[in-house]
Amino acid sequence: MTTRLLVLLKTITRAGIRLRLCPHLCRDRHTTQVWWLCVFVLSFLSSASCALSVRDSQDLQQCLSGLTPFIQNSSAMLYAPSMNDIQAKCDNLSLKCFLVELVMVIGEEDVDIDNDDVLCILNFNDNLHLEGNAISCPPCEAHSLGNVTTFLNRLKTLLQAMAQ
Repeated sequence: MTTRLLVLLKTITRAGIRLRLCPHLCRDRHTTQVWWLCVFVLSFLSSASCALSVRDSQDLQQCLSGLTPFIQNSSAMLYAPSMNDIQAKCDNLSLKCFLVELVMVIGEEDVDIDNDDVLCILNFNDNLHLEGNAISCPPCEAHSLGNVTTFLNRLKTLLQAMAQ
């Protein structure tokens, strides 16, 4: 995960706190322009925080490629949803499923926690935003199990699809 993304997340959080005051500011000034500006900024921030950018996808794929030598010999069977299994608007929850499984394999294979690629995966997992409509998505355990090779291939396919 890039530092740029972490700074963006902190900025959005700070802006969200400030923008909660926005309706009060708009009401006090009685100007339509200020009100519309508040609506525009709120809608931009809410949509920007949910999408996985091409850069984020590339960063995560790079972290995966660095971890592949450490985990490719694992005999673990992992929940690995295929693109056919992933419902509309369930991309982030499916990605979260992949990341949780990946963190489990990292722990089982005793990969060094100070490894930059491991830290990248852990940070991305911690900061991944799940949409409110993910409630209707199937749980991770509802997906088929696959070996590490299948798991990594399906994860890369999902990342490429999310970046488009």
